[in-house]
Amino acid sequence: MPEAELNSDAALQSALEHLEMSLEASAACFGPKGVRVQNVVADQIAIVDGDHVQTVVPTRDSDGIGAILIAPGRAGRIVDASRGPSSLVFYVPAAAAEYFGLPACGPDEEHNAR
Repeated sequence: MPEAELNSDAALQSALEHLEMSLEASAACFGPKGVRVQNVVADQIAIVDGDHVQTVVPTRDSDGIGAILIAPGRAGRIVDASRGPSSLVFYVPAAAAEYFGLPACGPDEEHNAR
């Protein structure tokens, strides 16, 4: 998506802000435990682990905003914003805790434990 189009789409800007908040919460919680958090914007993402390649093609609407959790030797796990982009603030840290086998943390630990 051209930057001018990205900047003129208020809904997408809001979605990206919520994604960034979820990544910041995840990095604060899991970064000290060795989990690297990064933001990648792409039309297609290839996760390469040895001879295995998992390809993810994000959708082009704001509902396509999400996260991918990746660990060597395991299939990547996609975390969708199934209840809107603001849900990622809860879903990403909770999913990361489960995926990486770490204690839950984030903006609402009780919600994350569900």
